[in-house]
Amino acid sequence: AFRKAWRQPEQVKQEIVGEVKSICAAVLGAPVTAYDVFFTSNATESINLVAESLCRESGDGNEPVILNTLLEHSSNDLPWRTIPNSSLIRLPVDDEGFVDLKELETVMGAYNQKDQYGKKRIRLVAVSGASNVLGACNDLEGISRIVHQYGAHLLVDAAQLVAHRKVEMERCGIDYLAFSAHKVYAPFGCGVLIAGKGLLHFNAEELDLVVSSDEENAGGIAALGKALVLLQRIGLDVIREEEQVLTGMALRGLAKIPGLRIYGINDPESPGMS
Repeated sequence: AFRKAWRQPEQVKQEIVGEVKSICAAVLGAPVTAYDVFFTSNATESINLVAESLCRESGDGNEPVILNTLLEHSSNDLPWRTIPNSSLIRLPVDDEGFVDLKELETVMGAYNQKDQYGKKRIRLVAVSGASNVLGACNDLEGISRIVHQYGAHLLVDAAQLVAHRKVEMERCGIDYLAFSAHKVYAPFGCGVLIAGKGLLHFNAEELDLVVSSDEENAGGIAALGKALVLLQRIGLDVIREEEQVLTGMALRGLAKIPGLRIYGINDPESPGMS
């Protein structure tokens, strides 16, 4: 797919880009009437674009706070440190590596409802859909419900999620989602940012630059589209069941090794395996 795309005339390359945007929107449950799809170089650039956008939001007299978790890859941590006059706080996780929804609601309420931290308000919650260390897949629908209840937006770092679990952005209320093509078995050098319409604070000229710079990678975009189609053909439900079987075998085998400590889920029968 990569080679064939590069050999096409410019008009066909643009058609490929448009087709892959439609594939991304369909696979991730992000209808084009509600979301915009942007191609980037990887998930890190996608998240940096959202961080840059937050820098441009007009002030409302409050100090913006970004909330992420102790699960995050540096790609979903470092960009949030660059936003002027803002702060970054991190939510702990339980022993299996999952976000505690009660703790999330407590923190959101303390900042955005009870004014316990003065003018600080949580503007964005940025969480990994699946941990690259522990493999824990968070309850994105539950997280989204709490985040929106307290007037914030939700960004999901889905780099480790898209190839392993079905994602439904609109149904789950996900405002931003980022992932990299190489995590879904396509080549390095292509990424995706899906954002709710009107959420990115760039002018028309800046948006044109964002779009044109990464849509030049027609080969990488074509390969990404092909990889997503193949994953859909296999079936993410089939992938999930197979992974659970293999993980259960691994956990039971590791449990027999004296002195070995397993972090995250260590019981194949844990509800977290579902």
